Amino acid sequence: MRKKIAVAVALILLFSTLVFNRTEEASAESLYIRKIVSVVYDDSGSMISGGCLNWAYANYALQAFCGLLNNDDQLYITYMSAVANNSNHVPPQVSLDASSIQSSVDGIRNHDDHDNTPYDAIDVAFKKLRDTVDSNVNTQYWLVILSDGEFQTYQGLVSQSELTDKLENYSQIKMPNGSAPNISYLAIGNGATRPVENKSAGINVYTSTGSADIVKTLSEIADKISGRTRVAKESVVQKDSNTIELTTTMPLLNIAVLAQKTTAEIVGVSGDSMTLSIAKHANLRYPEHDGWATDTTLAGSTYLISYVEGGNISAGTYRIEFNQPVKSDDLVIMFEPAIEIRMEILVNGKEIDVTQLSDTVEGDKIDVSYKLYETGTSNEILASVLPEETEYQIAVLENGQSSGDHENNSTDMQLQGVELKHCETEIKATVSIKGFNPIVLTSGPFTPQEGIKYTVQAIVPDNYSMTIAELKTNKQKIYFEVYADGEKITDIDKIKQMGFVVNTEMPGDIAYESDGRVSFKPTYRDPLLEIPTGNADVVGSLGSKASATASFYVKPPDFTIAVVGTDEPSVVRTELEGNTSGVQFEVFMDGEKLDKQTIEAIGIEFSLNKKYSKRIELSTTVNADGSVTAIPKSDTGAWLASYTIPLGKLEITAKMANTTGVGKIKITNDAKWELIWKWLVPIAAILFVLGEVFKKRFNYSYRIHYNHAAGTGMMLSGPRNGWNTSGLFSLVSLIPFVPDSKSVNGARFHAKGHFWDPAVICVKASQLPPFSGTMDSGADELESIRFNKNDIGEFDEGEKRKDMIPGGVLVTSTDRNYRNCQVYLYSDK
Repeated sequence: MRKKIAVAVALILLFSTLVFNRTEEASAESLYIRKIVSVVYDDSGSMISGGCLNWAYANYALQAFCGLLNNDDQLYITYMSAVANNSNHVPPQVSLDASSIQSSVDGIRNHDDHDNTPYDAIDVAFKKLRDTVDSNVNTQYWLVILSDGEFQTYQGLVSQSELTDKLENYSQIKMPNGSAPNISYLAIGNGATRPVENKSAGINVYTSTGSADIVKTLSEIADKISGRTRVAKESVVQKDSNTIELTTTMPLLNIAVLAQKTTAEIVGVSGDSMTLSIAKHANLRYPEHDGWATDTTLAGSTYLISYVEGGNISAGTYRIEFNQPVKSDDLVIMFEPAIEIRMEILVNGKEIDVTQLSDTVEGDKIDVSYKLYETGTSNEILASVLPEETEYQIAVLENGQSSGDHENNSTDMQLQGVELKHCETEIKATVSIKGFNPIVLTSGPFTPQEGIKYTVQAIVPDNYSMTIAELKTNKQKIYFEVYADGEKITDIDKIKQMGFVVNTEMPGDIAYESDGRVSFKPTYRDPLLEIPTGNADVVGSLGSKASATASFYVKPPDFTIAVVGTDEPSVVRTELEGNTSGVQFEVFMDGEKLDKQTIEAIGIEFSLNKKYSKRIELSTTVNADGSVTAIPKSDTGAWLASYTIPLGKLEITAKMANTTGVGKIKITNDAKWELIWKWLVPIAAILFVLGEVFKKRFNYSYRIHYNHAAGTGMMLSGPRNGWNTSGLFSLVSLIPFVPDSKSVNGARFHAKGHFWDPAVICVKASQLPPFSGTMDSGADELESIRFNKNDIGEFDEGEKRKDMIPGGVLVTSTDRNYRNCQVYLYSDK
């Protein structure tokens, strides 16, 4: 994804170049960022003693370091042997232009002096760095130290803490352009003294085990100083034995090539869209000195490749051709992206140049924004087309520190309304594209001039205090006066323009007086309880420039709640649902009765004593005269449930602020109805239920099936008048305690069982049971018969009764034995 986006950026830039057919000149702020480098080089005897090759590798690495710097950079080398022989030694500048680079590299290779490890060499190199003047605030100053041993002084060897303290002190010293120095320390071998690393202070410590490892480590330092990034292996392709192909997805300032372990030289560089040329070239070779062993594999060359016609190298694919076979593994290829930051600064809404920041005054407000461009052109690069992993930051640093309010890490790349203080300040913008060293632009440190000293004075009336009631008619004011350097400002328009504000929790009126004073008059405000009481502060301020606080005292209100009337009303509990009787309260503040509007604004809480709180609700009404009526009501949903409400004193508590009032209502009962419904009705209901449960009763599923039959001797013939059926239910079953009984066709049936077992009934004989119909002497006539134990043979002799269960049959007869009645008992279930 990143590669596709970056290619898109390159195509946009290439298209812009083709359309305009020219390269726009860059502003002064967009010129190449120079590096001024002062190197401390250890050429002491320990580098060569005992056949050690550290000297050869360090020498070779320094050759490569020199060859890879840009023409506009400055390089100074302080040899320790030179300082050992001359404490006033001044390091010479090493020429880096194309015409003399080979001579400079050869000069390093041919250096053969050696001596001790003088501690003063660091001071000499740092002094040269500090004395090299450059007014561009973005120029970088680098102190690079290479040593394999312990530094020496007249007092003895230098400890780690002493070395660390020295470098820490150096990191705090400003360079001629106001920037802080960058310090890189390379400790060669296990015996080298290593200072404590402090990256936040710009002190980076590298270690090398010695020998060939020095080349690799010093190359990393060179990459960091040059701002270049090594090309990933997947972007370099070996096309044939003499040719490699590399791809860039960003426009570049140049391409740097370090060839090692080979004498092959570049003879041509070409691409799809442009032809490149070798802007600078130097051959590297192992140092040769009589009697010193060396490594003859140390051979190579450095190249800086640029666009033939000038300008930047467009994104694309390029072929590098050598004059003899070469391996891609022996090549280090580095890119420096041609992307730069340009900053726009507004002070109090007016655009200024970065050099004018030193003219700012504390209290000024600045707006800062920056954009990305292809280096040296007017081709803007939008943040939206850069890789998603790109990180952005713009910050205003105060005394080297950034607060969250003065920092923006989003792609809009701007800060607004930052108020300057009288302290060391720096505006810094950084864009970090993954895979490349950060692109940085800084305004350089500047200190806004100390502004006018503003003061604010508060004038408060003597013994300024009042009650809340007095706030309604208050006419006394608090005044604020503004002074500039001790002189009172009387121009009210100027005070308004300066943004004078009054802040307080108190309600009040703010006014600008004709004499330049700003006044504040405390007033009343609804709701009453939101008015602050006690000590109240009023702050008049000019932002962070100056302020003054005035205090006065608002007396807390003295509230009282009174119950209107002395009579204690009473309410019958069965009448609570529609009750209209209640308690009336009045509220007073400082002895003055509050009106309806104030009562409704502040609100009053009502509660009932515990035994009524869950049974009764209150209906409250604020009356027109400001009194409050609280009426208890019961919404039980059933009239009988009212009897569960307890009798006694119902207390209604009204509460507000720090006062309460209690009204009472007597809950009574209705004696007559209470007796009936509380005692007589429940007892009657209980007796009715008991009577129904314990009475003897029929099983009402039983049915009586009966008929008359004629009989001759022991035989029955009939029926005479057909079968009839009757149920056993009768109104007697509804009467408690009265046993069920029923007469069916002259036979009387009686319940024998109870509620829980009514299965058995019995027939009792009597002297004259009525029998439906009559029996006469004729064959078709019926006449009355008597029913007694002699008529029913099935009766028990003594009890004159017969128990029956479903399926039982009872046969009765008259005294003449030619007429009979048959009764059959069954269940309809």
